[in-house]
Amino acid sequence: MTARPGMARAMAAAWALLALLPAGPLRAQSPPAPFEGTCPSGAPAKEHYCAFFVRYNTGDGPLQAMVGDFLGVTEASQTRSVGLIIAIDDYPNLPGHNLTAAAVDARRLQDFLINDQHFDEVIVLRNADASAENINYFLEDYLPRHADDYKGSDGKSRARLLIAYSGHGRGRSPSAQPAFILSGATDPEGSDGIYKMTEFTGDVANLATHYFHVLTLINACFGANVFPSGSTGAAASPTAPGSFIITAGSPNDEVQALIPSRGSLFFDLVVNSITQGEADPQSYQYYSSNQDGSVQSAGTLTLTLALDSYLTAAFYRINAIQKKTDPAFHAISPPYFGPVQSGVAQGGFFFVANKPPGDPLASISPYLKPLAPGSPIETASIGEMPPAPGLPSRSYAFSPRPASTEATADQSVPVGPVSSIKGHPDIKIFKPPVIYPIKGYDLSSADGRIDWNAFARSPRPNFIYARALGWAGPDPTFADRWSHVKGLGIDRGAYIKFNFCLSVQDQLDQFQRLVEADPDMLPVGIELVTPSVDQSQGARQLACYQQLGAAQARERILQLAQGIKLQSRKTPILLGNSYNLSVLTDERSETYMIWLNAYGPHNAISSKLKLRGRNPWTMWQYSGTLPVPGIGAQTTGEVFFGTPLQYEAFRRGEGNVGLEAAR
Repeated sequence: MTARPGMARAMAAAWALLALLPAGPLRAQSPPAPFEGTCPSGAPAKEHYCAFFVRYNTGDGPLQAMVGDFLGVTEASQTRSVGLIIAIDDYPNLPGHNLTAAAVDARRLQDFLINDQHFDEVIVLRNADASAENINYFLEDYLPRHADDYKGSDGKSRARLLIAYSGHGRGRSPSAQPAFILSGATDPEGSDGIYKMTEFTGDVANLATHYFHVLTLINACFGANVFPSGSTGAAASPTAPGSFIITAGSPNDEVQALIPSRGSLFFDLVVNSITQGEADPQSYQYYSSNQDGSVQSAGTLTLTLALDSYLTAAFYRINAIQKKTDPAFHAISPPYFGPVQSGVAQGGFFFVANKPPGDPLASISPYLKPLAPGSPIETASIGEMPPAPGLPSRSYAFSPRPASTEATADQSVPVGPVSSIKGHPDIKIFKPPVIYPIKGYDLSSADGRIDWNAFARSPRPNFIYARALGWAGPDPTFADRWSHVKGLGIDRGAYIKFNFCLSVQDQLDQFQRLVEADPDMLPVGIELVTPSVDQSQGARQLACYQQLGAAQARERILQLAQGIKLQSRKTPILLGNSYNLSVLTDERSETYMIWLNAYGPHNAISSKLKLRGRNPWTMWQYSGTLPVPGIGAQTTGEVFFGTPLQYEAFRRGEGNVGLEAAR
């Protein structure tokens, strides 16, 4: 077994994944036969199975922008989000082993997929309806056939599939193979009323060849037995196809519902952390508008890797808190995570939520309190479990709210890399950095000595900016950066920090002496920072700034930008955070491009993304903590706002390309 739990995986999952290859032969999968029938809802399924569709959208609605970004589609009809929920809470032949939590999971997952994630179709197999025959029909017939309806010009399907299971499971024993225990089971060690985990894994592996993304979430004791043995695989990207499984625990451990009325611990945290924007604080999307740049709408993105890391950290924290208050508390196994098979494991499923990132402790807060003595705790296995009150098979009626038809903020946002909406340059857009294909770094003496050999062996950025002049004068590391970047064939640019104590001409002369004329260099950056006494050289700069006044400082900045444009014959770009840009630029600065510095804690990022006026960003400094081989773990990262074609116009210095794209 190679899927690993633990804090080490939580720390390393974003950079290296565990790929799991099938341990033995999988069941042969024959191509599904064509089917001409249609359910009243429009689902292309056999009549017997129509009742299991609790949601079926004909595909006429608007496309969610982030779905289009990752899947590379422009119309809702080109893609499909499908959910299959298998939930078993009623075990009539196994008295005392009904699962309150599984019933809650079924209801919450259905609501989550329909009303929060706006899936196009949701299929629910619950209790007696979750028979081996019905499961086989959807896994082996309907789902693979349906995915092929959404193939793109490259032959790859643009459909996404989420499979969720909540119910009992059994582990490996001398007399039985690992299996999910279905509602009709009479003997948990027998062969009737069970679904072997190896067969389930084979079906999911086959589905991975039909769907762009497949994510399987399993809350069952011993559920990690779905993972076959294998070896390390590739890192995940949400823009590539792939199939992953996350299980609530290890192959040898039971999983628990600490508060059964909330459902299983696993699915309670999955649903809440995604809907509250907690699981992935690094991925978000903002739209700002109005002249003051205030944020109008915000959304979060949760990637598979981040979800797994969040769950692992949450489980460890809950263990630590509960053990502290109750030494007899039975520690919960952290989730297991891995790809389904080699060759289709590069991509990661994603979830979206129309709200800003939330408090990372909100979802786990109910579990950080001491559990009341005698609190009912359910385990999803058949073993030495205290009898639980029985639940009728249909005790929870499915009555979902209709999927919202209201237009959400991102439905007018263009698919792909953008920083604004055409015709509305006052609306600024910040998508997850992974959406922007043109990326780079900026370097200064703060980065210290660089191991260029190590850097050369790592994936290379599209561009690197190096600081030429700071408040203290020439940056002592500039010459080293400038020559090595050119030698590596990476686009290079220089930036200077506007000096309030020097005349415009003195700054132009310094720059000309330090930076050799190069027609291939990127537009020059001018960094704008309002001085304060706690900065290096800040006291002197502050005195000069106060003597000048803000209006005169803005005038000099415009003069410097014009002088650099004449020297380099390229339109410069103004670098600063939202505050510095608001103080040191005005509407006259729209001639020049904007390089916005905005990164930091997820709960404060919205205030940093405020960009007033009608000049969208051309470059976005989105991180100061990128781990880059040869440079270090505190590298500053940038993205360019647009397409490779727009980047070529930027390289040539052809005006304010960010603003031109929005006109």
